[in-house]
Amino acid sequence: MQIPRVFTPGSPIDHKDFLAGRLKERDQAIAAVSRVGQHAAIYGERGVGKTSLAGLVHQFWLEVSKDHSLIAVRINCDPLDDYPTIWANVAEEIRERLPYIEGEEEESGAEPRQEFFRLREQLESVIAGQATPNIIRRMFQQATDYTFIVVVDEFDRLNSQEAIGLMADTIKTLSDHQVNATLIIVGVADRVDDLMHEHGSIDRALIQVLVPRMTTEELDQIVSNGLHRIGMEIEAQALSFTSRIAQGLPYYAHLLGLTSSLRAITDNRIRITLEDVIDGLRDAVNNAQESVQSAYYRATVSPRKESLYRQVLLACTLAQVDELGYFYPAAVREPLTRIMGRPYDIPSYLSHLNALSSSERGGVLQKTGEQRRRRYRFADPLLRPYVILRGLSEGLIKPQDA
Repeated sequence: MQIPRVFTPGSPIDHKDFLAGRLKERDQAIAAVSRVGQHAAIYGERGVGKTSLAGLVHQFWLEVSKDHSLIAVRINCDPLDDYPTIWANVAEEIRERLPYIEGEEEESGAEPRQEFFRLREQLESVIAGQATPNIIRRMFQQATDYTFIVVVDEFDRLNSQEAIGLMADTIKTLSDHQVNATLIIVGVADRVDDLMHEHGSIDRALIQVLVPRMTTEELDQIVSNGLHRIGMEIEAQALSFTSRIAQGLPYYAHLLGLTSSLRAITDNRIRITLEDVIDGLRDAVNNAQESVQSAYYRATVSPRKESLYRQVLLACTLAQVDELGYFYPAAVREPLTRIMGRPYDIPSYLSHLNALSSSERGGVLQKTGEQRRRRYRFADPLLRPYVILRGLSEGLIKPQDA
C-alpha cells in the first residue's frame, strides 16, 4: 500500500519531490552549500518540517551542481552527547559512505586517491573519540576531492554547554579556512541564539533559516499532491477542514492525510469526505499518548461548574497565530465568543490564559513577552487536535468552526 509511503507523520520526507512549499528556506540552505565557508542553522517550532528540509538539502544541491563527489550525512543528538560523541557519529556515517565511492573508482579502473586513505585514517581517529575543532577541520581539508554536507539534528537536546561552544568553534574554523564542508545545525528554537547560546562570533559564517508554519495553500498542496500520487481525491470541505486543523504544521497534514485516506480505503472509496477526516482525527487522538489525555485533564479539571478552562483552551486552538505559533490574548476573544454564544472581553479570560501557563495546570501554554505584549502558544502541539476533538464531541464547536 502506497498511503504510508506518501503520508509520513512519523518520519521526515526522504525525497525532494514529496516536499511541498519551502522554496525560500530551500534556497537559503542551498546558498550555504554553494558558498565555501558558509554554514546553516535551520530552526523553528516542533512539527514544522525542519528535519525534512535539512535532510533533502543534498538532493537539491545535487540537482543544481551535479556534484557526484558529495558525501551527505545526518545524525541526531541526544542529551548525553558531548562533542567527541557527536563527531564520532558523524565519522561513522561518513565511513559508511566511503566504500561506495571507493567501489565506483574500482569499477572505473581508477586508482583510489590518496585523499581517500588520509580521510579514512582521520575518520578512525575521530571515531575513537579524538575530536577537536582543529582535528575536524584537518579531516575535511585532507579530503580535497570530496564535498561534505553534515546535518546535526535535534541540536536543542544537547545538555553540554561545552559541546555547543565547541560546535560554534568548529563552524568558525571551517569558515576561516574555507573548508569545503557545510555544517547544518537543526533544532527547535525561536532564535538562532537559543540554539547556539549567543556565540556571536559565528554570525557571519551562519545562514539563519527560520522554518515558519506553512500557509493554507502549502498544507493543501501536501494533501492534494499526496492523494494524487495514490489515485485518490478529497472533497473541498474536507481539505479545508484538514488545513485548518493542521494550523500551519505539516505534521498534522500528513497525519490527517494518512488517517482519513485509510478510512476511505477501508470503505472501498477513493474520495475522502469530511466525515473521513473527522473520523481520522478521532483515530489519531485515540492513538495519542496517555500523556496528552492527562495533560488535558490537568489543564481543564475544576470543581466549579462555571469554570471556563475547557472553553478557553478550545478557543486557544482556534486563535489566529503568527509564524511561530504564538497568539495574543485578543485573538482568543472571537472564538471564545462563538463557543459561549455571548461576547467575552480579554479581562474575563486573561487569568485563565495565565493559569494554563502555570505549573499548577501543567504549563500546557507557553508564555512569552512583556506584560502588555504577552503572547501564548501550545507547549505540546500534539495536545491541540485532542482539544479540538473534545470540543467537537462535546458540541462546543461544529466542524466548520474548527
